[in-house]
This record gives sequence, C-alpha cells and structure tokens, in this order.
Amino acid sequence: MRIWKRLLGLALCLCLCAELLPVTARAEAALPVTFSANGTEYKYANKKGNVADLTYGTNTATGTPNSRTSAALTSDGGITVSLETDYNTNYKLCYREVPVTVDVPANTTYSVTFECNYDLTLKRGSKKATATCQARIDDLGIAGAADSGTTVKFHWEEYNIATIVNDQEVTSGNRTYINPGGNENEGKEITVTRSKILTYDFVNNTNARKAITHYFGFWVVCQRASSYANQGKIIWTITPKSIAYTVNFDPNGGTVSTKNIKVTYNSTYGTLPTPTRKGYNFDGWYTAKTGGSKIVSSTMVGNSAGSTLYAHWKANQYTVTFDPNGGTVSTTSKTVTYGETYASPKALPEPTYPGHTFDGWYTEKTGGTRVTEDTVVTVTKDHTLYARWHLTPAKEPTGIHLTTNQTILYGKKPWFSEGCATDTGHTISWAWYECSADGSNGKQLPERPKMPTAGVHYYYAVAIATRKDNGQTASAKSPVAKVTVNKATPMISTKPTASTLDLAKSTALSGSRLTGGIAQNRNLTPYLTVPGTFAWKDGSTTITKTGKQVFSVVFTPEDTNNYNSTEIEVSVQVQCAHNYKMTGETPATCTKAGVKTYTCTVCNDKKTETLAALEHSYGKPTYAWNGINCTAERVCSRDSSHKETETVTAAVETTRAATCTLEELSTYTAAFTNTAFNHQKKENVVTANMLGHDYAVDFTEDKPATCTENGSKSRHCSRCDAKTDVTAIPATGHKPVTDAAVAPTCTQTGLTEGNHCSVCDTVLVKQTIVEKLPHRWDEGVETKAPTCTEAGVKTFTCSQCHNTKTEPISALGHDWGAWNVMTPATETTEGSETRTCQRDGNHTETRSIPKLDHTHTMVHHSAVDADCGTGTAGYIEYWVCSGCKKVFSDADGRDEITLDQTVLPFAHDLDTAWSWDESNHWHECKKCRQKPDSAAHVYDDGDDETCNICDYTRAIIPPHTHSLTLVPAVPATCVSAGNIAYYRCAECRQMFRDDGGAEPVTEAEVKLSPLGHTPSGDWSHDESSHWHECQNNCGEKLDLAAHVYGDDSDTDCNTCGYIRTITPPHTHSLTLVPAVPATCASAGNIEHYRCTVCGNLFGDSSGTRELTAADVTTAKLPHTPETIPAVPATCEQSGMTEGSKCSVCQEVITAQTTIPALNHDWQEATCETPKTCTRCHVTQGKALGHDWGRYIVTTPATETSEGEETRTCRRNDAHKQTRTIPKLPASTYGVSGEVHESDDKPAVGVKVTLVLGDRLIDSTKTDDKGKYSFGNVAPGVYNLVAERGGIIMTIKVEVVSKDVAVSTIIMPQGKTNSVVEVKSDKLEETVEAVVGNLETVFKTTGDDKPFTDKDQNVVNSGGSVEIKLTVTKTDTDKTSEKIERALPAATKVGVRLELDVHKTVTPQNGPTTVQQIENTDVLLETIIRLPAALQGKDSYTVYRLHGAAVQELTAKRNTDGEYIEVSPDRTAITIHAKLYSEYVIAYQERGETGGNGGGNGGNTGGNGGNDNGGGHDDNDDGYTPPSVPAPPETNIGYRACRRDDSCPIWPFADAAPTAWYHDGVHYCLENGLMRGVSGGKFLPDGITTRAQLVTILWRLEGGPETNGAVRFGDVAGGAWYTQAVRWAAGCGVVKGYDNGCFGPDDAVTREQMAAILYRYAQHKGYDVSAGKDTNILSFNDAFAVSEYAIPAMQWACGSGMVRGIAQKGGMLLAPMDTTTRAQTATLLMRFQSAFAKEP
Repeated sequence: MRIWKRLLGLALCLCLCAELLPVTARAEAALPVTFSANGTEYKYANKKGNVADLTYGTNTATGTPNSRTSAALTSDGGITVSLETDYNTNYKLCYREVPVTVDVPANTTYSVTFECNYDLTLKRGSKKATATCQARIDDLGIAGAADSGTTVKFHWEEYNIATIVNDQEVTSGNRTYINPGGNENEGKEITVTRSKILTYDFVNNTNARKAITHYFGFWVVCQRASSYANQGKIIWTITPKSIAYTVNFDPNGGTVSTKNIKVTYNSTYGTLPTPTRKGYNFDGWYTAKTGGSKIVSSTMVGNSAGSTLYAHWKANQYTVTFDPNGGTVSTTSKTVTYGETYASPKALPEPTYPGHTFDGWYTEKTGGTRVTEDTVVTVTKDHTLYARWHLTPAKEPTGIHLTTNQTILYGKKPWFSEGCATDTGHTISWAWYECSADGSNGKQLPERPKMPTAGVHYYYAVAIATRKDNGQTASAKSPVAKVTVNKATPMISTKPTASTLDLAKSTALSGSRLTGGIAQNRNLTPYLTVPGTFAWKDGSTTITKTGKQVFSVVFTPEDTNNYNSTEIEVSVQVQCAHNYKMTGETPATCTKAGVKTYTCTVCNDKKTETLAALEHSYGKPTYAWNGINCTAERVCSRDSSHKETETVTAAVETTRAATCTLEELSTYTAAFTNTAFNHQKKENVVTANMLGHDYAVDFTEDKPATCTENGSKSRHCSRCDAKTDVTAIPATGHKPVTDAAVAPTCTQTGLTEGNHCSVCDTVLVKQTIVEKLPHRWDEGVETKAPTCTEAGVKTFTCSQCHNTKTEPISALGHDWGAWNVMTPATETTEGSETRTCQRDGNHTETRSIPKLDHTHTMVHHSAVDADCGTGTAGYIEYWVCSGCKKVFSDADGRDEITLDQTVLPFAHDLDTAWSWDESNHWHECKKCRQKPDSAAHVYDDGDDETCNICDYTRAIIPPHTHSLTLVPAVPATCVSAGNIAYYRCAECRQMFRDDGGAEPVTEAEVKLSPLGHTPSGDWSHDESSHWHECQNNCGEKLDLAAHVYGDDSDTDCNTCGYIRTITPPHTHSLTLVPAVPATCASAGNIEHYRCTVCGNLFGDSSGTRELTAADVTTAKLPHTPETIPAVPATCEQSGMTEGSKCSVCQEVITAQTTIPALNHDWQEATCETPKTCTRCHVTQGKALGHDWGRYIVTTPATETSEGEETRTCRRNDAHKQTRTIPKLPASTYGVSGEVHESDDKPAVGVKVTLVLGDRLIDSTKTDDKGKYSFGNVAPGVYNLVAERGGIIMTIKVEVVSKDVAVSTIIMPQGKTNSVVEVKSDKLEETVEAVVGNLETVFKTTGDDKPFTDKDQNVVNSGGSVEIKLTVTKTDTDKTSEKIERALPAATKVGVRLELDVHKTVTPQNGPTTVQQIENTDVLLETIIRLPAALQGKDSYTVYRLHGAAVQELTAKRNTDGEYIEVSPDRTAITIHAKLYSEYVIAYQERGETGGNGGGNGGNTGGNGGNDNGGGHDDNDDGYTPPSVPAPPETNIGYRACRRDDSCPIWPFADAAPTAWYHDGVHYCLENGLMRGVSGGKFLPDGITTRAQLVTILWRLEGGPETNGAVRFGDVAGGAWYTQAVRWAAGCGVVKGYDNGCFGPDDAVTREQMAAILYRYAQHKGYDVSAGKDTNILSFNDAFAVSEYAIPAMQWACGSGMVRGIAQKGGMLLAPMDTTTRAQTATLLMRFQSAFAKEP
C-alpha cells in the first residue's frame, strides 16, 4: 500500500510540474524506445540450495505458486516490474524477462541510458536466523533466455543492485550473519529505496534502419540460514532518459579535420566541423551523399538522421574580366564556374578593335596561355583574360587625278583639283612635290604650293591612304601639273603723304617730302605689304601757286623679280609763310577788353589779337563783427571806387552746452556768398549762464548693504552725477540655515551636519565626509556548476546593500573512459576508435587505427593538356603506387593501365581561312595560335599588288631611303618567345638583318619560339615536398608532390629518398600549469600539465590523458561594447566614424577611422548670390551682378500704343528685365544703305543691326546686291553695326525728319573690329549712348597710335584686332572725391560714366591680349541722352578724372580739340574726346525763365546808354549750347499744334517739334517774325545777333518802308537788315555805339535784349510801369548791369520776363550772357502774350 501511495504522489507532482511549466517550453520528441509487458516469468525454489548455482534458461518453475511477477507500461515510455518470492520456502529466486525495442538507423549504435528506481523489501521469518534478500538486473542481449536457451549463472558480484542482510543494506559480497537472539524481529519488513543509471548499446550494422530488441532480466532472491520462512520483493520502474550515438563526417571529395562527434537525442548537434575543398564552397552537412536533409548546429538530434553526415559542395564561381587590350568588348566580364568550361553558361565574347584582327583570349597581356571555349576553369580566383591582336594593313588609293596646267599672277594661290578613290575606313592626305617636267627629281614640299615665284613650276601629289583605325598607310602618285606664274602689279592701298611745301623755303616739288604709303599684293588674303619706295615722278617741277595741287608718284618694289612698278597721284599743300607785324593796339581796362592788330609784310593779310579785360585787382579783404553780424569789404587797387562789401548773419553752433557748473559756449561762423571772402569764425562766445545743481528730495540707494558690509545712500542732482547728504546703510548680518547630515552606506559616502547663510550662501559650518561602510558578504551560492571544460561561478551577496560579486570555480577536466573501436581498420582503409568522458557523455575523442598490412601508396599525376604550340604531348590524370610502381587510372587502384596509355599526342587545329601580315600568309592554329604553314607572299612581279595564294593586297610605297632602328635581341624563355637582333625601317616597317638594309628578313626568321621546360633527372626536395627543377633556370617546380612514407616509423620517402628525422619516445617531465580564468581581454586555460621535453599537454599528472591546445584553452569572454560617438566631417575639418570599445578593458572593438574633410562644395557665384558652399553655406567674394545684354524688342511700339523690350542676363538667361518703349511719333522714317567689299563689290549676307545704347532696334541682312533697309525708325541718333565672318564695323547714323540713305559701308579687308558696349554697374537702367567716329581709329597706324603696325601685321596674318568703347553708367555714390572737390559750389552731379576703350588683339596662333587705351588720338563722339530729370538745365559741364588731374570740358575746344555739345532741345550731350576714363556730366539749376546764354557776345558801348541789335537769317552757321527749359503756360493758338509734319518747325533738320522751345519758335515762324538760315536749318542754339533782333521787331511791326540815309558806318545800304536798322534807329528802339557803329553781327546780351524790348514797348505805347519800383539790388550781380539798362532790367524783372539764375549764395541776372535764337523766340512770344494782342 505504501508503494502505491508513493506512485500516486509521484504522479501528482508530475501533474503539478506540468501545470507550472511555461507554455513556451519546447516539447521534446519521444525516444524511439518501446518496452513490452509480455515477457516470460520464471520462479525457482531450491530449498537450502546454493543460490549462486541457480541458472535460468529453461521454462521450469519450481516452488510454490505464491511467487509472482507482474509488468505494466508507464505513460513516460517506461515500464514498472514487480517481483515477489514465496514466503514459506527457504531458498527462492523470482525472475521476469522484459523485451525492450529501439528503432536504430542504418550503421548506427545507440547508447541508451535508463533511469532505474526501485524499492527492495525483506520480510523476516518467524525464526531467529540470518535472512538475505538480493536484487539484480541483466541485459540479456538480442535473444531472451527462453528464446536462446542460454544458461546464465547468478553471480552476485556482477550486476547486483542491492543486498539486504537482516535489517541493514550491505554491499555485494560482504554478507553479514547476525544472530539477533530471540524472536523480536520476526515478521519485520526492511525496505531499501534506491535509483541507478544504466546504459546499454543497441547496435545496427546493417545498411537499413532496423528495430533492435534487447531482453532485460529482473531478479529477486531471498534465502535464509535455517528452515524458517522469509520473503523478498521488489518494485522496479525503468524509464529511458537519453540516447547518444557517434556521428561520422564524410567530406565527400574534400577534407575535414574532425572525423566524428558524439550527439544526444533531443539536443542540438552543436559545433560542426567545416571541411575544405579546392574550388568549392562548403554548402553544409546533409543526411545523404546527394539530396537528404541539411543538418546545422542548431538542428535537433532525432531519429531521422543516421550516423554519417555528408558534405555538400557548391562549385565556386569567379569573375573573368575581359581586357580588350586596346579594343572594345560588349561583355566586359562574365561569371565562370570552377571545373566547367569557359563557354558555360554562355560563349566567350568577341571583341573588336578597329584596324586590328583578333587573335584570341590569353591569360597574360604578353605570353600566357590561350583560353578557348573548351578550356576548363582551374583558376581559383577572379582573373583577367587579355585580347591578342595584330594590325590590319591599309589599302592603296586608286583613280588619282590632278589638275594639269594653269597661269596665275604672283601672290595668287595655284588652284589644284586633286582626288582619288579609297576604301571605306581610310582617310586621304596629300604630300606635294615640286619636280621636273617629266616628274623626276621630286622634292617634297612642306605644304600645298601657296605662293610660287614668277616663272614655270611643275608639281605632282602623292595620295596617302591612312586607315582611320590603326594608322597603317598606302600611297599612290598623281600626274604632273604645270603652273605658270606672271609678275604682279602692287596696288597702292594707302597713298604716301606729301609734306606741306612752303614757297618761302623752296619752289621745287622735291621740297615736299613723301612719307608713309602702303603698297599691297591683293592677290592673296590677307593682303601682303610689298616693300618698296615712293618718289616723285619729276621732283624738279617748279611750283608757282599756293593751295592743294596733284602730282605723279612712282612706286618701285624691292622685289623686281615678282613685281612691276606702278604710278599714282598725290596731292601737295602749298602755302606761304606770312610775316606779321603789329600795326595798332587798344589797351584793356578793368572791365573792357583791348585789341592788337597785325599785318603781313608779304601779302598784307591782317589778324587781330584780343587782350582780355584786366579785371579788378582787389586788395586783401577786411572783416568787422557787430554782434552776430560780420561785414567783409575789399577795394580795387586800380580804381578805389570799385568796392565789394557783404554783411552776413553768422551761423551759431553751440560748442558746449550749459551745465550745473559751466556756461554755454558757441562759435559764430560767417559764410560769405562772395568766394573772394573767407569764412570767419568767432569762437568761445558765452551765450548762456551755468545752470546750478538740482538735487532730488528723496534719497537714492547708491550701494546696497550686505551681510558683512555697510551700504550707502544720497540725494542725486537731476542734471549731473553730483551727490549730497551721503548716508551709511548698516550691514544686515548672516541668516544661517541647516545643511542636514547624510548617513553613509556600502556604496556611498556620508556627510556631517553643517549650515550656511541663506542670503549670501557663505558656508558657516562646513560639512565633512563620512567614509563608506564595508560590505557584509554571505557564504556564497554556486550559481553555475563547473563542467569538464568550463569554470563554474560562485556568487556572494551583501546583506546591507544587496550588491553581488562573483568568484570562479575551476573546471573539472575530462574523465576519459576506455577506447572503443568504431570502425575496424582494413588493408585499404584506416579504422577509428572513440572514448567518452565519464562526466559528460557529449565529450568524445576519436583517433584513427592504421591500415592493416601493405596497401597501395598512390602518387597523383594531374592531367596535362597537349600543347601544339610547343610540340609537347599531354597526359591524362593517373596514379602510381610508390611501392609497387603500378599505374592506375583511379585513386582506388582498381583500374590498372600502362604508362603509354596516359600519353595524349598533340595536333594543330588550323583555321580554314588564310591569315596574313605584310610579309607572310598562314593558317592559324585555333589552339596555340601558331602558324605551322607560314610562307612568304607570292607575286608575279614587283608591280603585282595581290598575292597569288592568299589574295593579300600590298601597298607599293614609292622607293625611299630606309630609316633603320636596331631592335635588340631578346632571348626566348621556357614560356615566352624571343627574337634575334634585327633592324626595322621607321617608315615602311620592313625588317633587315644588317644596318645597311641589304638583307631583308621576315618576322618568322627573327622570332625565337619558347624553349619549354626541361626537367632535371634528380629530385629536389625540402622537409615536406619533392620536385624536378627546370634546367633552364626559370624557377618552375615540376611534378611537385608531398613526401610518401610507409608508416609513422618509416624515415625514407618512397619517391625521392628524402630522409626525415623522427624524434624517439621519451619519459614525459610534467609541470603543472595552473588554471587562468578567461577575460574579455585574453583567453584563459584550465589546469593541465605540460611536458618540458616535448611540450605536449596532458589532463592528468601521470601523462596518460593527452590534450591539445584547444582542449586547455578557455575562450575569451565577450567584450561589453560601449559606443564611441561619430564626429561628422565638415568642409574644413576632418571627422571620425562611429567606433566602439569595451567598457571593461577599454580595448577598441571597432576602430574609428578618419573621415577626410569634405572640402567646400562651391556653388559658383551668380548674378545675385556670392560663391557659396552648399554644405556649410559660407560665402566667398561677392555676387557677380547681372551682365545684361542688349534690349530686344518683344512688342514693337506703334503710334497709338507703347511697346515692350526685354534684355537677358548673359550669365543666367532666367534673369530678364523688361521696359516700356514709348509710342512712335506721328511720323517715322526709313534707314537704308549698301555694304560693299573692299573691291567695291556688293557684300552679301552681312548682318546689319540698328542699336540705341543697349537696345537692339532692328536687325537684317544684306541682299544679293549688298543692300539693307529698316522701316519705322523714330527720329534720333543710332549706331549701325555691320557684322560678318568675325568682322564688326560700327558707325553713327542720325535720323531727323526724313528717310536716311546711309553712305556705303566698306567692309574691312581684315578683322579690324569697332565695337560699342553700353552697360550699367548696377541693376538700374543704362544710359542711351551712341558712339561716332570709332571706325576711324583703324585708318592710320603707328607706334603712337591705338592701331599699331604690329596690329596691322596680326590682321594681315589672319588674326583680329578689336577696339571697343564701353559706356558704363556707374553708381551715383562712387564719384571720385577729386571730381567732387573740383565742382563749383552751384554745380550738381547729374550722370556718372566710365568711358573705357580697350583693344583686344587675337593672333591666328598665339595668346589673346587685352590693352586699355587712354588716348585714341582721334576725336570720338559719345552722344549721351540725358535722363528726363536732367533735361533742360541752365548749363552743362563735363568733368573728367584722367590720371591724377580733373579736367573740364566745355563748348570751347581745349588744346587737344576736345569739347562738348548740348543738343538744341537740351536732352542730350555729345562728348568729343580723345582721353577716356571717369566722366561726370554736371549742371546748374535754372532759376529764371529767360535762360542764360553763357559767355559774352558782341561789344558794349562806352557810355552804356547806346545799344543796338540786328540779325542775319541767311549766313548764321552752327549752334552753341546751352538750352532753356520749356516755356510757361500761355493762351496763344500754337498750343493746338499736333507737332507733326503740319508744324512749321518740321522742315528744319536741326529743330524738333517736341523740343522745349516749340511754342516760341512755332509762334515766330507762323507769324513771320523769324526764318531759317542757310542749309535748311533753324539753329535754335545759335546766338541772336543785333541785326536779327531788330529785323524780328521790324517784321513784328509789319515791315514798314523807310527812307533816308543810315547813320551807322558799319551798316551797308543794301544789306538784308538795312531797312530794319533804319526803322529801329528812327523810332528810338536802338541807338548804336559811341564810335558810330551799330555792330550788326554782335551777339545780343541779356541786358541789351531787355533794353531793346523795353524801348519797343514804349514805342508801342504799352504800360511799362510794372517795374519802375522794382529793386534789383537783391541780385548779387546787380552792379554789373550797365547804367543805361537799369530801367529796362527793372521792367523785365517786375513784369516777370526775367527771374534770374539761381546760384550758391544768391540769384544772378547775368546781364552780359548772350541769348540764343530759341530763347529769343520764346521771349518774343511771351512779350506778345503779356503786352500785345496777337498780330
């Protein structure tokens, strides 16, 4: 009953454990072990017999039937067996046989481990006697006792489980007989409960899976010393626990170091060995040689796999790279498989190389072995195959022809028409020869004949065909061509200049010297200057008259062989040298000019010299202060009545403000408007008293009080830093707070209690550190048990902080069992035996058992291909036994053959098509590429081009002298060819044996074939291998193989006789090597012993258990990685990659590598952004700014609508600017013209462009007659640009009031380019600029000219010279300080310009140079359209900064002839200049409507009372600036004018209906008051003369007839103005000068204009009282008004006719300035509008 309770409790525990197991646990597979409960039962009884003699094997049971057995299967695959003997017999034995079956794979031995649990019970009989009960279990093998009839004696000492003697358990063989005395133990039961592990082998030696059945015998024996009853019984529970077996490794063609391992059922296979095999990658272990299931280290061991695992292999694949060796190949690489042909999986590619023939793929660039598609891959790495080529020869050109006869002039190029036919893929070049008439004596020319000398020449050409792909050539000769060259007559392109002939010095023509002049040969381009001399045809000619005259000049060339002389006409200026003497003088005064008169003594020619007025000679100014006013005065030293006085109120500047303690100080500055007076200063004037302090009522804290220091407070002044009533603030003292104590622990220190001030944080009582407490470690717990190979771990825990520490427990080491034979050795194979560690059955060792008796020792010989290239035979793969010398075709020695059967004879595999080179033809072997039937070409004769056998076509090159170069001898080697020494011609490539070229040789004759290897007769060897050396000293080891020995004790190699040294056995001298634990920094080792003699390792001190280094080594512990952060690289600094290190030992696990600095990734500067790095965004330099092109019209303007034009930035075409084009005027005009070549023929296809500043107006091309035209052109000035073939010519075109026919443009012979560029240095609009005369720069040459003789030579040689004038509108803030300082006070800056002239010289061969030209030597026109805000100003002046000097340009020409012009409408300025640099257009504001004519014109009378006027509408010529602004609003009818061709101003070419003066001029023309001048002009900016003014008034009066004499001596009776002057004098409008003259041609001054109009108004009876009380003294120059003109000027100012001119410091009347015709017309209109009705 107790047993059943135990079983029930065990079952309950199992159920509870099952409930507690995690649901994720892996269920193990059931072991293939099956028990049977149907075994045979045996019962024996032998009263007082010897139990040791009992046997079983018969089915005889003796004794009472009360002895019984039973068996029952358990749920865990085991069995429970119960045996019980009879109680009443003396000697009893009860036996039960149990079959157990195991499913075992083929050829496998399963070691099955069983767990046996049992309860053995002895029940005492009723007598006092010794009682014994014993139990036993047997493995009866594959046959049970009943089946085999086997008798087995019962030996207690073997297989005994347990023995109970009386009341105690004893060991087998140690019986104890106890006489307890009495019956106190009768019926007592003694029970022993034990367990035991049993292991039995189940062997399956068959080749198929099989169920192996063993029979277990279970025994219980009970005996007693007397015939008293007792009883023995036992309950067995047997459960299979594990199955272990040995797995062998079959490398399947490879090699493996570990032959087998021990595995356990339901465990993983663990570490599996890795085999190796040349040319293959290991694919894993499988359960079958082919197919099967793959086994890996994590595979669970089950019942499916057998005892052998087979290696599976994948052949390695390698990349073959195809090097076309100069050619190209479509497939640059392919993948090949080891052991397969190169054609698998696809064929080898066929490369191409223009001009070459493919010879095959080779393993080396030179030499090497040829690889075909049948070649098997034996290389075990990626490799390269190289294409081999030979050049393809060129084909000779055919059908050559050449123009025969021609006659030309010297300088003309001969015209040849040569040609030929050639094969595709060839280029033709020509070599030219001059020769005799029959073609002999040819001399090669460097180029095609260009300029043969006068005479007869003969030429022929050689056509050279060159293959495009390889440069091989072939040639053919043309027929002879005749060229007759006649002398040329030079053309005089530039006539010589004749110096002026002064008759006073010479009257002969030779007195005029001829200079310059250019004669040219125009038969070639560029024209060639012909050297020679110019001379007067008759220099003795006598000259008798002055003026320009023409005479003949003869040009004589230096080269009279090729040139004729020529004659031209040259003009000479003849003059007379005047001899002037002074004949009269009128001295100058302060205010009046004087005159000197000179008369020529030769021709009585007169001239006058004006003496400038002396001007005032003022003394030093004096200054007087009166309070804040200052008066300045100066007196003229010539006339004391002439004084200048000015009183001004000073400007007050406070230099020191008043403070609490200081007065206010100021400086008075008197600034006089008269520039003769200096500014005056009066400093340190007291202008206010000191303020005094203003202290606050409340205190201000100056310094706060602290814990330890007093503070302070005071009352502050509100105006300054002054303080008063300074008072102390007491210190506050510390306010302590407690710093709590901190108790120490095992891991942290503590602190004592302290305190500090809560206000200032000062420590008052410092805390001190309390040391950490010691750990309290417990006894420790084994947390990892040690094994045979791994150390264990013991862990200790602190009872205070619960931290832990560990200590290692040394590994136990292996406890090896006995060796068991696994595979017996045979004559042909080695055997193997294994032993198992008793502590861990998974640890096994296997060693080999040598072969039995003698077996073949095979020496392997690899297959060698037959080599038809070297003529050597090949061999199949075979083996030779080193012992018996027999030859076999297999490694197992089954197929014996003869040595002759291994030989493979060689044979060439020739191509069917012929191959050839220049000398030979052959059939090439497909394998070795040799030429076994190579032979020289066969031709019929020396002119035959085609070989009679192979059809090779040779190139017959004209005979030449060989240029021979020595090709040195190269000896042949075993594997590469060589050559003898020979000579090769560098031109024809022919080879010769001698340096004289007398003994030709072929390529085959100079080539030396490879020698091939010559093996030595004796073996060479080292410790491991033997071989045959090559006798050619190439270093190759032939027949290399490892040494072969009979056994381990054999010292002589069976093949080469090498003798090895075998170390004799010795007694080990062992030293203990203590265990060293492994760390993450280094491996450790277990405790072991090392022999100090042989160095072998052992696991025991007796040296019986040998170990390897791997056995004793414990692996390094893994590192604890800690990341080393990456440092990114920047543009300028390098970075680091992310790394890692061990946080324990600090060893670097992953090393950081330097990341190079990225460098800036510059994005180039654009128009709007500077050069910028795209990574770090740092910038460099500035933005480029826009580089605008010309404006292009996108929408043309019409008369009714505005247009639009756009310009594009040259740097970025996405940047555009658009502006409006004003409406076209009512009338537009056409512009047309012609462009001719230099020979006056029409120039066709010339691009002609009409440009205004940076604006492209229109563009066209000339037609076949050289004509061009533009329509709808608005009036204005433009640049016209003619451009073709790199030649650019720019001229000026002016469109006024009708269609313009431009003069014929003659295109330059060479590239002399005149270019205009208009731009701005900002994004703002450019100026409208037009340039004239730029093309004239090229008309003269010289070293001091912009266009030099050297430049002319560049042009003549095909180069180009460009002169560009660039007009740049510059930043208004960048005017030079020098120009700013030079500007007068009243002058303002209008437009700032950079006018630059650059010359760019580009030779045909050579670098381009750019030079800035500061002096053009000729006057260029730069016409600047003024911005609208600057138009109509009073006066304009141009300032220029040239070098360091500021120069002023005005309407008056300077010494260089430079000047400016202001357009009549005051909208444009023309700068006539030679010097180019920084320019400023300045102006003066106009302060009155009448305008300022500028300068002095005419003469003034001595008494100032008489003034006259006049006019001449027929002879005025030219116009002078400046202009005036538009007139004020009026009510006259001209306001309705449409300003088109119906306007009376329209016909005048120099006047515009849209100008400011339109109203006045329209009025005067419409009413007949004014007319035009000669030449169809009006001259609006021309001066108004006195004659013109009185004529206008006379016409205004109606032109009345007058009679009587004219009282002025300078007014003729029949002059055009006589009637007007007579009328004006008669009615008192004019009076004339004191000298009795009228001065009709004198310019009318402003005061004269006022006086004449004043008198005319009085004559007409108009009210002139408006100005009688007007005070004109407010004008600064009022005293400059003549006395006679004062009433008139008062009237003009009072009536608003004159308002004055604004100047710095005041207003001016400018009474002496002249008046223009436009101003006069405007004043007359206003006069009539204000004082009279319309006429």
